[in-house]
Amino acid sequence: MNPFSKTLLACALLLPVSVVAQDKKAPDPTGAAKLAALLQDLESLAPDAWNQRVQELETKIAAHGKAAADLRKRAKELQSKATREDDAAKAVRAEIERLRSLMALVKPKGKPTPKKAPAKKVAEATAAKPKAKPKAAMKKAPAKKPAPKKKAAPKKATPKKQAPKKATPKKKAPPPAMAAAAAPKAKNVAPAKAAPPPKVQVVSYVEHLQPLLEERCTVCHDEEDSSGGLDLSTYGRAIEGGSSGATIAPGNPEGSRLFLMVSKQERPFMPKDDDPLSKAEVEMIRAWIALGAPEDTASAEAAAEKLRKKLSEEAAQRAAPQPTNAPVMPQNWKPVALTEVVRPPAVKTIASSPHAPLAAIAGQHQVLLVHTESLETIGVLPFALGQVEVLRFTSDGRKLLAAGGRPGKRGGAILFDVATGHAIAEFGPERDTVLAAAISPGQSIVALGGPSRRVRAYATETGERLYEIRAHNDWVLSADISPDGNYLVTTDRAGIVQVHEADTGRDVHTINPKGGSANAVAFRPDAKAFAVGTHDGRVRSYEIGDGKQLWSKVHGRDAVLGLAWSIDGSLTTCGVDGRARRWNRNGGELARSPALKEWAYSVAWSTSKRTLVGDWAGRVHVLDATGKKVDTAIQPAVAGPSS
Repeated sequence: MNPFSKTLLACALLLPVSVVAQDKKAPDPTGAAKLAALLQDLESLAPDAWNQRVQELETKIAAHGKAAADLRKRAKELQSKATREDDAAKAVRAEIERLRSLMALVKPKGKPTPKKAPAKKVAEATAAKPKAKPKAAMKKAPAKKPAPKKKAAPKKATPKKQAPKKATPKKKAPPPAMAAAAAPKAKNVAPAKAAPPPKVQVVSYVEHLQPLLEERCTVCHDEEDSSGGLDLSTYGRAIEGGSSGATIAPGNPEGSRLFLMVSKQERPFMPKDDDPLSKAEVEMIRAWIALGAPEDTASAEAAAEKLRKKLSEEAAQRAAPQPTNAPVMPQNWKPVALTEVVRPPAVKTIASSPHAPLAAIAGQHQVLLVHTESLETIGVLPFALGQVEVLRFTSDGRKLLAAGGRPGKRGGAILFDVATGHAIAEFGPERDTVLAAAISPGQSIVALGGPSRRVRAYATETGERLYEIRAHNDWVLSADISPDGNYLVTTDRAGIVQVHEADTGRDVHTINPKGGSANAVAFRPDAKAFAVGTHDGRVRSYEIGDGKQLWSKVHGRDAVLGLAWSIDGSLTTCGVDGRARRWNRNGGELARSPALKEWAYSVAWSTSKRTLVGDWAGRVHVLDATGKKVDTAIQPAVAGPSS
């Protein structure tokens, strides 16, 4: 044992002796002497003892340094191995593409793979075929036209007298005047041209950016020499940014300093003191950031598919026929009898066509179509799923989504064609009634929610479930998709407001207004903000970008149950107080209706510049353009004006 160790042992032995002495409360006459002896021993230690201890510690430092260096070397080897594996995966993926191309050439052209479609849609397509096929009958029709020239008056007189008999059933559907008014305009609608799928470049950090950055940038921006605190040698450090903050804003190339500097839009231009990047290289960096700056190939392909879908939907929306020139109205619907009721059901939902004088109103297991100028019921749609809870027109006014069901049993939604009254598709089934429903502007997604506390999104073309949101812990009460198709907002009975990406369902914001149950939500027409009506009688407006509250106003003493934006950007709300109020986009009150004597459940703003308010007693109150006066009230479920 060396002298240094002996001294330390002596110090260790000294402590317990002193403690025991204190416990016995007996003085230790030798304590001072022992301390003096220890100090002498320390002073008498040879310098070699101290140096030996320092050498031992330096040996440990060297061992730790070597281990760290080995780990760094191994990390580089693993990174190189990962790159090789990515390249191998890319080669396999290319082989798959070649096989698919070969399959397309070999596969018989007469047997295309059938697409999955809703049963009702297939049934309608099958039923429509006999009407489209009899070309022979169509060719024979012109042969009958010369008959009048030969003065075959007796033959022509008979159908003229019988014409009124054929017109009788048509009156049960839309009135002849309405059908005649709508039909000529509908002919002006040109079918939308199918836009080619948008081209989106698939770019990832590992496969594309890292080789470029290693060649042109990491000379000055790596772990050893991170100029400006920026290290571009790894994905994590590149996203983290430098000493002045993040240099990459995923999804926003024009807001990313890296792109601005390499494209010479912001100083200092990069690479510094070297040739600029080529146009192809700059475009690759821009495409990578636009995709959201994905790390690997798999995430890059997923991001590309998401962007491609978004661009396709926007293109389809731009290419769609302009319904302002041809508002769609019911035309020659098959008559459906109005359900006789002892007491009209509460009008829980009203929807107004964005381009036609047409409103959809919830009835008894039916949807009633009312002309907003004449206030006549011009069409009835059966809703076999149960009670109607939600009605939504598509942005072009050509389709109507109806959702609801039987509480505790089953629910779902049906998409109707407004012109024909045919059911196009059905979504679900849900295990309980549907209380919240929305359809995207491009008509590609239908979202449903209810007591299950889940939100499920379906593809309108196939009825296939796209995703499921489990972010809510209470009944989902309302939902809306932004007019640009980017966001889905859902609210629940606990008062939580969730903002999601519409095409993926991923969470964006969670907002808690702290006003009790969030009963209604609706997007502003410009898609930059939305409004929420809560149980505490308040209506609040939030910015979609960051979830910031723009304003909060008191509607009444009790719950807000319905709200709707108009084309001019004003917001109308209604609730338990039985009144409707109109607000401007900044929360200033514009109008207040008289008391309607019943809970006001739903509200809609029509192209006739009238506001429709549905109440608990089954009445629809029609406010004038000012929103301060009730013009009249109707009860569509009993087909007549209210008393």
